[in-house]
Amino acid sequence: YNNPAASDSEGEGNAALFVEKAPAALAAMQRASVVVSAPAAPPQSRNVSESVVSKRARVLNEIIATERIFVASLRGFVKGYIEQLRVSDSPLKREFMAQPRIALLFTNIEQIVTLNEDLLQRLSERLPQMPDGSECVGDIFAEFGPLFAIYAQYTANHELAVQALKKLEGRVAYAETMRACETKCAAFLSSLQECSPPPLNAIGSYLILPVQRVPRYRMLLQELRKRTD
Repeated sequence: YNNPAASDSEGEGNAALFVEKAPAALAAMQRASVVVSAPAAPPQSRNVSESVVSKRARVLNEIIATERIFVASLRGFVKGYIEQLRVSDSPLKREFMAQPRIALLFTNIEQIVTLNEDLLQRLSERLPQMPDGSECVGDIFAEFGPLFAIYAQYTANHELAVQALKKLEGRVAYAETMRACETKCAAFLSSLQECSPPPLNAIGSYLILPVQRVPRYRMLLQELRKRTD
């Protein structure tokens, strides 16, 4: 497992802060990102402007590229791990899903997948394959911000769920069950045409992804706003 203690504490604070501040901050970014027609700038100023737009386009590309990988990875986890473990054909699987912390974490992941699939679709509709840097996404994040409260719940439960998982690691059937889940997950990810991220090597590597995502949003959106001013 990744060591989640520090990440959980920081991630929970970031998730709560994102949910609290997103509507106002992102609405301000939306207003700042509106493209306004202006007289043609002198050559030197135009070059500077083009440089800013290019940097902004790179940030927009990174937002949507990382979102595709994030959604695909979690979809792989749902297909490979959650759906397999819910087929209670062994004592270990039944004990696995009987753990309330683990069951809640898995439910939250499925909710996050649904939420972020919607977010990815909205971003994909707004942004062409290669954004030119003029597109606005602040209104989309402002709309989704309150829904990201699910991340705060997930992060608050993450460490306790991981501790519950560790108690099962000593079981003889655990390694075999995890290998079967990893195989299913890898097969699903390799079947994706649009985005096929490499499979991660442990269940803990997937469980930490939502904890890490909110700080990444904050970093990217702050960078986008800096490139918009």
